Amino acid sequence: RETDSAEKVEDSKTVEAVKLTQATWDEIMAAAKSHAGKIVVLDIWSTSCPPCLREFPNLVDLSEKYPNQVVCLSCSTDYVGISSKPPEYYEERVQKFLTQQKAMFDNYLCNEPADEVFVKIDLGSIPAVYVFGTNGELVERFDNDAQKYGDEFTYADHILPKLISLLESAEE
Repeated sequence: RETDSAEKVEDSKTVEAVKLTQATWDEIMAAAKSHAGKIVVLDIWSTSCPPCLREFPNLVDLSEKYPNQVVCLSCSTDYVGISSKPPEYYEERVQKFLTQQKAMFDNYLCNEPADEVFVKIDLGSIPAVYVFGTNGELVERFDNDAQKYGDEFTYADHILPKLISLLESAEE
């Protein structure tokens, strides 16, 4: 029985530590560009996107592996613009997933309808990952729109090698 109460204490700490903030796309981009001197990885995802959910733990791993060099951010695009389901409607589901993943970095719930954001940023569909250099500029956008990465990009095969290359060139 003691382990049960210890697990509950651990769970409550995790719940408090995982933050979810509603923001517009422009506010999320401003946050991504505000970390001068660090590489930023912004993962754009949704709880209704199986490839997003499959790859998300890799973002958490990055945040733990490179805590001083890389800033990890997540942007949920669960809100689709249905008037009876405002952004708040999705908070519990998104928060639950983030808590399960122990996503201890800045997490955003985009409060603009997903389709409008995708048109604004010329994105066919999620998942998508933006990697920003230490100067705050977008270095590469990973998505499956043009099949540039085969059937789909992955952190292991595409994002991590790019990140390591950026980290190595930052050290020179």
